[in-house]
Amino acid sequence: MPGYDEIPKLPKPVAVCFQVIFSIMPITQLAIGAKYLHECPQQPNIPVYLLVSGVISLLLPALSILCQTSCFWDNVNIFGCLSFLVSLFCTGWFIAGNVWIYSIYEPNYNKTISVDSASMGLYCDKTLYLFAFWTTTLGYILFGLLIMACFCTCLCLGAKYQFDCPQQRYIPIYLLVSGVVTLLLAMLSVLPCCAYFGNQSQTWSCLVCLFFFGWFIAGSVWIYSIYEPNYDKTVDRHG
Repeated sequence: MPGYDEIPKLPKPVAVCFQVIFSIMPITQLAIGAKYLHECPQQPNIPVYLLVSGVISLLLPALSILCQTSCFWDNVNIFGCLSFLVSLFCTGWFIAGNVWIYSIYEPNYNKTISVDSASMGLYCDKTLYLFAFWTTTLGYILFGLLIMACFCTCLCLGAKYQFDCPQQRYIPIYLLVSGVVTLLLAMLSVLPCCAYFGNQSQTWSCLVCLFFFGWFIAGSVWIYSIYEPNYDKTVDRHG
């Protein structure tokens, strides 16, 4: 089994390019949050949310780089604890940002116009709000695509290796069914024809989710019960 030092790493120029690419969004968040800091009295926490998100997004890679510098920290556990705390804060901060952004959709973009007397002076700059709204929504879209990609992979792997796990033949079946059920859930949620069935589509979605939960438990039992299996069909451990 290869040691930590033997794990292949990306070439330094490639790693730097990735760092630059992934830093574009946090820097943009910082720039827009700072520029429009006082331009959203309808929800003043939105520019603050962008500022803090940008800082945190730049902080995590910095912590990773510092951790890899052996002369900086001798104890890697310090980095692990800091990363966990920062990630925990990011989760709570992201939830708070969702509440602030979606709760005022769609805001008043014109500071000179008020919908009623109670909202006099309440507005949110259009550039600021749309940037916060679409970057947050894009996160959900990418997360959904990632989940779909994972379960499509499960479907493909289950079909390809359907007869290659006699030690626990239910594992490829588990992958196949998981992929099919996930695609079915996606279809139930997005197909326009489901609207014609009214509450029936919601009932079917609940039933499929309930089945998927039980199927996940069964799959966990099948997978962990044979850990760690024999990977070589030419070798018999009990021979």
